[in-house]
Amino acid sequence: MRLHPLQIMLAELLDQLQEKDTANIFAEPVDLNEVPDYLDFITHPMDFSTMRRKLNHHEYGNFSDFEGDFNLIVKNCMTYNAKDTFYYRGALKMRDQGGAIIRQARRHAELVGYDLNTGIHLKVAPQYVNDVIDEDKVTEDMDAFLNSEERESLPLEEQLQRLLEMLDKTVNIKHGGARTKQAST
Repeated sequence: MRLHPLQIMLAELLDQLQEKDTANIFAEPVDLNEVPDYLDFITHPMDFSTMRRKLNHHEYGNFSDFEGDFNLIVKNCMTYNAKDTFYYRGALKMRDQGGAIIRQARRHAELVGYDLNTGIHLKVAPQYVNDVIDEDKVTEDMDAFLNSEERESLPLEEQLQRLLEMLDKTVNIKHGGARTKQAST
């Protein structure tokens, strides 16, 4: 039997995503008895239980397939439901929180040496020269990007991607209180 460490990581990732779905909006397939016109609008239904089944049957060959199904859950919900509904707001929240969890998991997988295309460990883990994040450098980069003419000429999707990358970097910065507390121990 061949081990698939990516499967283990994806199972943990799915658990984390489901924890964010406190109202269980995305836990099970949409009940077509309650919402008979759902399939008129949604051609590829997706939910967390279907993702779990696919994961258990090793149907995710790579990280991107898993991420695609997560994005499909959010897209379907936002497509079918009106913007002023509880479900639509739940999808927005899931998109933001789940997206951050997925980006962090992708970075972690790359750091430990997963090949995200094959789902197995690389023979040699990637080497990173400097894992320390310079808070001042991140702040300067973000300010420069926000105030640049280059940003204004980029498509909104690319602007969002760059801002999310910068946001992800700031998550790993130890801020004042954490540094002081750590120094005193």
